[in-house]
Amino acid sequence: MVLLRLGANRGPAVARNAGLAWLAARGSGVVSFLDADCAPAPGWLAAMAAAQAAAPGIVCGRTLSTRPDTPIGAGGLQSQYGLGI
Repeated sequence: MVLLRLGANRGPAVARNAGLAWLAARGSGVVSFLDADCAPAPGWLAAMAAAQAAAPGIVCGRTLSTRPDTPIGAGGLQSQYGLGI
């Protein structure tokens, strides 16, 4: 594990982009993100790796929300982007 210090909290997108840049500079081919408020199912990383190996590209697992007042919980992503979540 490597800790990248950015000097100031500029949000998760900036942190992820910095991490991706660091990994890309070192030739990493596959990256997985998991937020602190996520509870992945057993075997999620192996399933993502298998999907990536079968068809390289962007892979996203099923997203369920415990908060129906959010866009994901209310089906907002599904209706807005046509995602089958």
